[in-house]
Formats: sequence, structure tokens, C-alpha cells
Amino acid sequence: MAIAKEQIRQIITQNDLTNVQDVYSLLKESFKDILQEVLVAEMDASLGYEKNQKGDLETTNAILVS
Repeated sequence: MAIAKEQIRQIITQNDLTNVQDVYSLLKESFKDILQEVLVAEMDASLGYEKNQKGDLETTNAILVS
């Protein structure tokens, strides 16, 4: 998925990027956020429901205490 030059210019303007360090910081924060969302989506897909949305759904996702 390519980003158009106009979108890049908007990102630069909106985030007041003036040097390479600013770009690096933005990319680092963006990567962290994207990775978190991917992990949450993977967990939701694995469990079959979103966090706190189990409701009456029967699952085998339980801790058994003996």
C-alpha cells in the first residue's frame, strides 16, 4: 500500500517534522501503535470474540482450577 506524496506532505505538516529525528520518532510511535493493533486483532481472531465481548458465547478458553 503506497502513500501518495500529498499524504506524506500532510503528515509532515501536521506533525511539524523538521528533521530526520522527528521522522524517526513518528515512525517509531506509529510502528508501536500498528503492532499493538495487529496483536489485538490476532488475539480476537484466535479467541473468536473481542476483548470483554464474550457474553454468553461458549468457549474452551478457561482456566481450570483443581
